[in-house]
Amino acid sequence: MPLNTTNELKDSVDAPVTYTHRLLSQFENASVSPYTVNYSRIAHTKYKASTGGERTFNSCLTNLPVYVATDDHLQFGWNERSIWRNIELHLYEYEHLLLIAAIVECLPESYAGAVLSCLADPYEDEQRPNPSLTSWADMARSLDGVLSTSDFALVVDDRMRLDPYRATSGHSATCTNSMIAPMDFAKALQALGSLSDAGSGHLTLVGGDFLGWFCAFAELFLDVNVQVVSKDGEVLYATHTSSKALLHLIFMDDSENLDSTIQAQDQKSLTLRVMSGPDTKAIDIPRVPFTGRSGWEALLPKVFESSFHRIAHEHSKFLVQSIGGVARLLQFIVEDPNTPEEFVSKENRYNSASYGVGLIETICNWFPELRHLQGRMERLQKLSDHSTIGEKCDAGATGFASICGCTICALVPYHATTDPGTLPQSFCPLAIMETIVNMGLAMSRITVVSKLYPSRAGVLSLYQRQVQKLLSSKKAIATMPNCDTMTRINTLFLRDWNANYSVRLQTAVALFSGSWPEHDLHDNLIALSHEGICAYVLGVQYGDEKSARRKDADVIRVQPGHIAWKQKIYSRACLGSPVRISRLDFTWQAARCSHISKELHLK
Repeated sequence: MPLNTTNELKDSVDAPVTYTHRLLSQFENASVSPYTVNYSRIAHTKYKASTGGERTFNSCLTNLPVYVATDDHLQFGWNERSIWRNIELHLYEYEHLLLIAAIVECLPESYAGAVLSCLADPYEDEQRPNPSLTSWADMARSLDGVLSTSDFALVVDDRMRLDPYRATSGHSATCTNSMIAPMDFAKALQALGSLSDAGSGHLTLVGGDFLGWFCAFAELFLDVNVQVVSKDGEVLYATHTSSKALLHLIFMDDSENLDSTIQAQDQKSLTLRVMSGPDTKAIDIPRVPFTGRSGWEALLPKVFESSFHRIAHEHSKFLVQSIGGVARLLQFIVEDPNTPEEFVSKENRYNSASYGVGLIETICNWFPELRHLQGRMERLQKLSDHSTIGEKCDAGATGFASICGCTICALVPYHATTDPGTLPQSFCPLAIMETIVNMGLAMSRITVVSKLYPSRAGVLSLYQRQVQKLLSSKKAIATMPNCDTMTRINTLFLRDWNANYSVRLQTAVALFSGSWPEHDLHDNLIALSHEGICAYVLGVQYGDEKSARRKDADVIRVQPGHIAWKQKIYSRACLGSPVRISRLDFTWQAARCSHISKELHLK
């Protein structure tokens, strides 16, 4: 029996709604409530998609990627019978699905659920309650990743970087990059929906980085003109379509002048604030709430801005010595037959892309803005003296410390103190270099689906983790007076270089989702889904028998979507029983795959 397209919320609370058993099973497999989906159809219908927006969303729904294992019960990405492949759910209207997919593409799933709940509040009554926060978060999670391979997140990041007042340091949190209250976000979104529905009028939003999301959403998916200006009235960006609706966005650097700015606007234009309270406290590890995505071309300049240009051009000698030196030291470790396995894993011995010339090529292929230095770095790979290479590495690190001098990179013994010390004005050049090396080591065994790009927040999170490693390295120097170059290299790079699947999967999803997963991260993890990004070891797709094992069995594939077993969605998969699991934890599902010798355990 086909789905009855009568919308209960539009007609009567007593109107019948008929679902097929197949559709009900799809709801269950996606952990999505039919009531929540139906409620969202009325709560989010004001957003009138433009022709281009419809085309983009249709293309995304039609081309959801899926990779099927040898045992076809196991799938990665968007499983073949995913609920969002069911045309009956978006045949007549899908504005609600487009809105949810756009919100959750750049924002955390729990935050997106809170925003959706606020948007739905006005439609609640005694007979039709607003779905719970958990239900909204589950629906957001099910749609997370639908737009990951579209241009939406790229445009979001470009519009965010129009903000002339945004924080350019990786060590300070300001009102322009702090998370705003979900209710404030929802109010601005409701006003934008009303503007879209009316097809004419003006809406003014005043704030910081969050305006980049509203600009991209209105520009790509709604028939609304956009004008972006600074607080001084300078036009930073504008679109000129035939639409009579205008979204006016004003970037501000603080909240002091917000009231006067709002009062100065045309009274015919609704003006709303989209900015959190000020927080100028300098901290080592600020929380990066959200960003868009950045293409591989010029990724490093977009993330690190002038700090990258400084080390790649003005002080390129230090960058060449550091990256080239580390690559050669790693090759020394691989070539030495007496090197213990704790310093070089069996996989790395046969992975020439993670050391020497191969590592240089890996870094320059993924980050083409470094290709002008490739020849100089490769020349260092011809040096055969271990001590000379160690001196090159030390010279590069000392050179970066001399041009920065912050407490992160200063090569002096670490002493416990309450003084926070001096943080860099933008980014620490030594930490940038080491972040580039570690990203190169990670990408040497990663394959990425087409049109999926890293999150700028993901690169920043890797940078912030490297800062903590540098501080740990300084502690080691203080406690070990004879600490040599190899000890420092071991602290900063070898743990990532020789990381197990679990750590590598976490790094992969952090780079492409913008945040680190925080629970059920067992050592025998072989697949992980987090914030719409799925990463898994290729060996689990093709099997672990000798006849089926491939040369790329240890490579990790990264793509949008989830882990699916018999069409049911999961976020974790372990090869064998999860390590160090509580005896009272019965939340893991055992799965026997015909192509894998051990049982999979999924959650």
